[in-house]
Amino acid sequence: MNLKERINQDLKTAMKEQDKLRLATLRLASSAITYMEKEKMRDLTDEELTGVVIREVKKRREAIEEYSKASRTDLADKEQAEADVLSVYMPEQMTDAEVEALVKEVIAATGASGPGDIGKIMGQIIPRTKGRADGKKINEIARGLLS
Repeated sequence: MNLKERINQDLKTAMKEQDKLRLATLRLASSAITYMEKEKMRDLTDEELTGVVIREVKKRREAIEEYSKASRTDLADKEQAEADVLSVYMPEQMTDAEVEALVKEVIAATGASGPGDIGKIMGQIIPRTKGRADGKKINEIARGLLS
């Protein structure tokens, strides 16, 4: 069962259980998947489906930051709950230690020596992590190691 089928199956389950939050969140994810399929005019691969889910979770995390800045904890909590529902469909996330080890490996391989080389490092790490680590976290760790 691919990711799209799994989301649709969970959508039906949420309808039967009348879980409004899960139902609304999965409908939005399903809509984003359908939109992307229409845009590409073909069925999405599992990698592309994962990318759609990652984008949806990222949107929620950005909204949480903005709502928190505006002291709207009610909306931030709703966005957090939606992110939690969608995070089930994301690949297993790397720990900080795993990310740091990967960054050190890439730094050694590229010969990076300062903050000016961050682009070289990020260019090699991002494809290797592919949704298993947040780019912001990778960037922070890389900057910390290079400074």
